[in-house]
Amino acid sequence: PTDDPDGDGICDDVDNCVGTANPAQTDSDGDGAGDACDACPNDPTNDPDGDGICDDVDNCIGIANPTQADADSDGAGDACDVCAGFDDSIDTDLDGAPDGCDVCPLDPNDDQDADGACADVDCDSTDPGAFAAPMTVSGVLAHPIGGGHRFTWTDQSMTAGTGTVYDVYTGTLSGLLAGGDFGLGACESDNVVGASHDPPGPDPVVGEAFYFLFRAQNGCPGGTSSFGTNDRDSGAAASGGICD
Repeated sequence: PTDDPDGDGICDDVDNCVGTANPAQTDSDGDGAGDACDACPNDPTNDPDGDGICDDVDNCIGIANPTQADADSDGAGDACDVCAGFDDSIDTDLDGAPDGCDVCPLDPNDDQDADGACADVDCDSTDPGAFAAPMTVSGVLAHPIGGGHRFTWTDQSMTAGTGTVYDVYTGTLSGLLAGGDFGLGACESDNVVGASHDPPGPDPVVGEAFYFLFRAQNGCPGGTSSFGTNDRDSGAAASGGICD
């Protein structure tokens, strides 16, 4: 008489809900406990974080969040929210970091060369010294110093990359007038590091003058700027003494 005390037609030795009628023996989550007596009929692990919320409806699976608080309404409970205040489900570059907290939301490698520019805007994501092609050198000033002059210009390390260097091309005024272009000049210094340069050699003799042209370059494709105008560039290139 005790073989089926719940009267569901299933003997207790094979009943998946002993003591609770479950005539169809339905077990939706396949955990061996019939739906009629399963605290979590759709959760085979039966609320492993112990917060009283079955995993099939828990907004923090594996982390207790009994109140199911979700301040930003992104579906991830506050106790396990990766990016509080933003939607955790939006991860454009699929790197596991939600866009709202991703330093590079369009770059799954998050600036792998650590130059401060994400790959989607970096001219070369493998070169830590370059992230943008340099511009024409500007802000050039000449400062008298003992025995000569010092040139300074606007540093492009913050706008193009710390690997940006500078070429200095020079010639005489008489050569410029005689040749009609910059072709009689020469590369005075190649790959100058930093935004200043002290030209070697004495000042020009009385009646003569030197000119100096500057350009920036780095490892970006197209990473060599102009000397300022087409005639300067073409003349310097024709001189045979052009900087690399």
